Amino acid sequence: MFARIKKWIPAFVVVPYLVTWIINMAAFYIGKLSPFQAIEIETAWDRALPFVPAFILIYVLAFVQWIVGYLIIMRDGRDTIRKVFPGEILAKTIAFVIFFFMPTVMQRPEVTGHGLFDWLTRFIYFMDTPTCLFPSVHCLVSWICWRGTHYMKHVSKTYQVCMFVFTLLVFAAVLLVKQHLIVDVLGGVAVAEIGLFLAPRLKLDRIFEACCSAIEHRVKIRYQENEENS
Repeated sequence: MFARIKKWIPAFVVVPYLVTWIINMAAFYIGKLSPFQAIEIETAWDRALPFVPAFILIYVLAFVQWIVGYLIIMRDGRDTIRKVFPGEILAKTIAFVIFFFMPTVMQRPEVTGHGLFDWLTRFIYFMDTPTCLFPSVHCLVSWICWRGTHYMKHVSKTYQVCMFVFTLLVFAAVLLVKQHLIVDVLGGVAVAEIGLFLAPRLKLDRIFEACCSAIEHRVKIRYQENEENS
């Protein structure tokens, strides 16, 4: 069982992978506790966009995209991981800082329908309050899934195109189900690119590599101990 998991998830990315999700959860929950006054940045263009509950399906499927995208990045090799993950972690850290010091808020439409998409939209609204919107982490992570393909050595053009198209659908979904504003989408892309750009220049990739190597060494020792005891 351990060997099978190890085949899909290299030992040296376990901690960084967990860190990125911890930062994601911190941004989601702690960011909403910001003591600063939330501001509204809705534009006439946002108000002109229709509310389309059916796009909530794309919004939810984005979580599947993230799992698949990150697994594919990890399986491509250590070099790809080193180039993508430090930038991703830095981008989410920047987003968390923005959430805390400059929280934003928006008005959502009342969902009165009784269909599956309407029910799912109400559920998402209940779980995720309309705060900490800029930048959109939904768009940030989907963009990273696509941008990560540019660092990969073993990736098909078909996969790259499909990832890009689905990322664009996620952008449309967060707007059409009124989870985010246009500026949130642009902010998500911008923060992702800033993270990817700054991480190697701040030598974060080297720090990342050192931490991963240390964790990998400890996991290998634990694996060998399990093998000897089995």
